Amino acid sequence: MADKLNIVDHISSNLNRHYKLAEDLVNGRKLIVKFDKESSEDKTFESSFEKEIEIHQQLDHPGIHKVLHKVKHDDQSALALEYIDAVPLSQITGQAFDLRIFFQMSLQLLETVNYIHKESWAHLSISPDNIWFNNNDKKIFLGEFSKAAPLYKTLKGSQLKIGDFNPAYIPPEQTGRLSIGVDHRTDIYALGLVFYLLLTGKHAFPEAVLSKLIHYHLTVIPDPPHQITDTIPTILSEIIIKMIAKNPSERYQSIDSLIADFFICQSHWNDKNQLDPFQLAVNDVKLEIDLKESLIGRKAEQEEVLSWLYQKEI
Repeated sequence: MADKLNIVDHISSNLNRHYKLAEDLVNGRKLIVKFDKESSEDKTFESSFEKEIEIHQQLDHPGIHKVLHKVKHDDQSALALEYIDAVPLSQITGQAFDLRIFFQMSLQLLETVNYIHKESWAHLSISPDNIWFNNNDKKIFLGEFSKAAPLYKTLKGSQLKIGDFNPAYIPPEQTGRLSIGVDHRTDIYALGLVFYLLLTGKHAFPEAVLSKLIHYHLTVIPDPPHQITDTIPTILSEIIIKMIAKNPSERYQSIDSLIADFFICQSHWNDKNQLDPFQLAVNDVKLEIDLKESLIGRKAEQEEVLSWLYQKEI
């Protein structure tokens, strides 16, 4: 039986989804409804709905765009999301944000992702398509958890379907071309590319076909942001470049450390309208995991150990 919905307006579309403003005709409540671009009978899409609902039952943070429940409209399955007065960042990018607003936005997003990591999840789909922004109060919301993965499970990029992700924001290890796995640092790379866009108004890499974009992510270091926009302080530019290092071990190793450096930047900018150089990532903690041979081949025990380590270290 179809839910009683009135589709009021189209909000946005991205690679795989349509978002529409709707009214629940039973209670008059506003909703944002997420539809798949493909057939509503697609089993993969149905399972992604179930997965998002399950993940959202485990997470509770004001910076997360809340999933409510599945709905049916015109014989098409969809996902009802909490109404927020916001639009995806992909609809408003193209201009550089003032640094005070940038710090306000970026710290909100970092706090949200930090919460997700501490709950032992990697988002894996961070891009302007999935970050919602209210231009009035500057609030940021992160959505689209259908591709999120537990941090304590070993996941290779080759296990992911690359067509499910925005190719402009795929970290090197997520392309499937490398032997290393994805983890919380995968999100740090994607965040770096989002921050690059917010600071410069431009994508770090030019628009191109998928194979070319993969080449960029694997081998090309983009121009530092301060070389694109000379009003961007050099130290902030260095932070962004560190976030998008090709090798995960050369990136920030935790969001906590990244937040600490962003707070320093925000404080200095608000006080002096300038940023002086300082040592980056002094509070960074690397998560080194060395499972003993006795655990090799014992998947359940490995995941139990990894889960405990991530809870302790991230």
